Amino acid sequence: MWADYLGLNRYRLDNVPLFAYGINYGDHFTTRAEGDGLLFDRVLKRTGASTYRVTFNEGFSRDSAARLLIGEAKSRASQTSEYGDDHFALSVENSGDREAVERLLEQGEERGFWDWEISGSSR
Repeated sequence: MWADYLGLNRYRLDNVPLFAYGINYGDHFTTRAEGDGLLFDRVLKRTGASTYRVTFNEGFSRDSAARLLIGEAKSRASQTSEYGDDHFALSVENSGDREAVERLLEQGEERGFWDWEISGSSR
């Protein structure tokens, strides 16, 4: 995770978490020392953003319909993050955009392009 140090062991998450659950872009959190490093401890302040994680189905090649759906979903996100060719995540802040993103992700799932989840819990 990338974060901005706010002082007094407080940080603000500065990326969309692909593999960290229970925290979203912009949330404030604390850390704890472990070994030679720091580990996430707990969220102090939530921004209200939602994180959508998408995993492309194995063997799927992105056709034009999938690219259109992905592009539209990404255009409604405030931030995006990608990991390789088969994972991406979106941070969405307002409810109108959340509903639109969910509809687009559902369409892609129904067509067999990908699977998706919201924040830390599967649908």
